[in-house]
Amino acid sequence: MPRAPIATANDEGLEHAWAWFSHHSQQRFVTMNFYIVIAGAILAGAAALLKDGQQLACSFLGVTLAVLSVVFFLMDRRARRLVKIGEDALEVFQDKLATEASVPDLNLIRRSNHKVGLEFSYSWLFIVMYAVFLTAGVVLALNQQIFKLSPPKGQVQSPPKDQTSPKEDPKPSDAAPPPVKPVAKVPAKAPAPADEVKAKSD
Repeated sequence: MPRAPIATANDEGLEHAWAWFSHHSQQRFVTMNFYIVIAGAILAGAAALLKDGQQLACSFLGVTLAVLSVVFFLMDRRARRLVKIGEDALEVFQDKLATEASVPDLNLIRRSNHKVGLEFSYSWLFIVMYAVFLTAGVVLALNQQIFKLSPPKGQVQSPPKDQTSPKEDPKPSDAAPPPVKPVAKVPAKAPAPADEVKAKSD
């Protein structure tokens, strides 16, 4: 089998490296977009459930959002590693092209790795987004302990039996005075005659 020329091998290697990088980087962003759509739908549903006072169903959506955040984060780590493999291969070909053309700026990947000012990579931004949605999922899962919600419309919440207010005693000024019992008059004894007193003394 005849050996392929050097130029042809370099071209095929560059094409293969670019196809690898392009496929996995595009797949990574598509997965991220899909995750954002799902997370947004879950948050919208949880807000509607909280408004109706359905805390148990809201907790279920919170747990779902938290689990999906962890799963998509692990998937993104795998996709980031595959993208990095393609970047390393492309950097070799770009370095060779820059050397042959005597144009150092043609090594685009190496230049992009040098950050200027306040600049963050996509990986860090994705991590922040996963952390925000994960925190939101945990808060929704624990909504019964965090939020104190009123009962749904049309449902009247009866006060607890042990917290019922006791009946107030009427004021003394408003109370009716007790009835006064009539006092029976004792008839006064008539004085004894003087003759009887004298006889008793004798």
